[in-house]
Amino acid sequence: MCHALVVDNDVLATRALGRLLRDDGQRVSPFENPHEALSALRRWPFDLVISDLEMPEADGRAVLRIARERQPNACVVIVTARALDVATSLLAEGACVVADKPLDYAALFSFLATCRARSARERHEGIFLRAARR
Repeated sequence: MCHALVVDNDVLATRALGRLLRDDGQRVSPFENPHEALSALRRWPFDLVISDLEMPEADGRAVLRIARERQPNACVVIVTARALDVATSLLAEGACVVADKPLDYAALFSFLATCRARSARERHEGIFLRAARR
């Protein structure tokens, strides 16, 4: 199970995605206010961060920046209606995926499966490396 932070000023989008992630067995911390999400990123560990790019109070780039600083191993997904225009810069800034709106849930869950497999492999390799050092 991973801990996911979801932030979007669209309450319905936040609730829908949160419900789908919970149904998939994930622990979800949903936020409609990006400042609250930024505060949570500074306080708690997350495996997954999903953020809208354009929000009135703060943008997804701020969420991405703090996630990279505080949660370097988290998978960060930025969702935007302008994915083609901003994908290159967001990926260069550290986003794992830039997804177009409306969000393709099947593609998102496929990506999450890949993230979980990578995370499990990294944990296994870390255990192996620690054991080898003894």
